[in-house]
Amino acid sequence: MHFTESETADLGRAVLRGEVVGCPTCNARLLVERSSHMGVRTERVFLYCKPCRKDGLFSPEAVADSWTPQQAKAIIDGFRRDRIARCPEDQSILNVIEDPTLGSSYLDVTCPLCGRTATSPSADR
Repeated sequence: MHFTESETADLGRAVLRGEVVGCPTCNARLLVERSSHMGVRTERVFLYCKPCRKDGLFSPEAVADSWTPQQAKAIIDGFRRDRIARCPEDQSILNVIEDPTLGSSYLDVTCPLCGRTATSPSADR
């Protein structure tokens, strides 16, 4: 048995915002598995309710546009200050990679829901 398309989308977005999600049918805490794939900027979310035996797969599609330079700078600055960053468009917790081999200030940021990206050298300019 599956969650409805609407339930799956709502639950998947909530997971990517860092929320703990419960089954819309029985309210049990859902088992969640996030996965990313090479070349795809968004993350798929598999949801499963053990008591109801319902499941769903949320696969968000990446948007074509980017964050504005001001948004990218605010994201990078916020991460450096708070060690966590959220997408200004959908409030998802952003995936941040710090790469010391590319310089001590290099960050690569991706939104698992909308697929927007930024890097610290372009955000710093």
